[in-house]
Amino acid sequence: MKLRNTKNRNPRGGGKVQEVRGNQSEIPRNWRIVVGDHAIRSALQNSTQWIKQIWVKQGFESSQFLRAIVDEGRKLKISVEIKPETQIGKVYANHQGALVFVDGRPRLRIGELEG
Repeated sequence: MKLRNTKNRNPRGGGKVQEVRGNQSEIPRNWRIVVGDHAIRSALQNSTQWIKQIWVKQGFESSQFLRAIVDEGRKLKISVEIKPETQIGKVYANHQGALVFVDGRPRLRIGELEG
């Protein structure tokens, strides 16, 4: 699986957002990855309508952060998949145990710029 090497930051700050390229059957080309504790929490609180899927590593039960992601994803009826850590690492090496896939088009509302 190949990823475009970008340094785009999550517009709300925090973890990286990266466009996904790879096997269409596994991850659609237009999805992007949200990585990192704060960025994932922000996506789950503010951008749920654009979240397509959540991956967490096997053995997530030992991490309070990962348990909270799984619980929130299931509560919001977002697809949560438990994956081997090696598989998640092939998509994004510094994953902190979780990846959130979002619709690939960045969104900005004019009202957010005002004020």
